[in-house]
Amino acid sequence: MRRFLSVLVGLVLVLGAVSIAQAAPAATVMHGKVTAVNANDNTFTLQCRNGKDQLFKLEKTTKITDRGKIVGVAELKAGTPVAVTYTKAANEMTAQMVRVYHHHMRHMRKAKQK
Repeated sequence: MRRFLSVLVGLVLVLGAVSIAQAAPAATVMHGKVTAVNANDNTFTLQCRNGKDQLFKLEKTTKITDRGKIVGVAELKAGTPVAVTYTKAANEMTAQMVRVYHHHMRHMRKAKQK
C-alpha cells in the first residue's frame, strides 16, 4: 500500500510539473529602438531591426534596467536602443524585462576622437 501511494504521489508531481511547464509561454528577446512610450497605457513601441514596429505591454512586474540599475518607464525615450525579453499570448507582447543599451555611445565617442 505504501509503495502504491508513493508511486501515485510521484506521478501526480510529475504531471503537475509538466502542465506548469506547458502553461508558461516561453520568453523571447527582441532588439531595436524605442519609437514611442505611452505611460498612461503602460505600453511602448519598438522599431525592430527588420524595420517593423512592435507594441509591447508593460506590467507592474516588468523590470527596466539601465547599466544594471532598475529604472522607471521615464527612462524609455524615443531613439533609446533596448533589448526586450517578452512573452506572447493572444497576439499581445508583454515585456518581462527591458534592458537599455549604451554600446552606441562608445562608437560615437570614438568617432568624435578621430
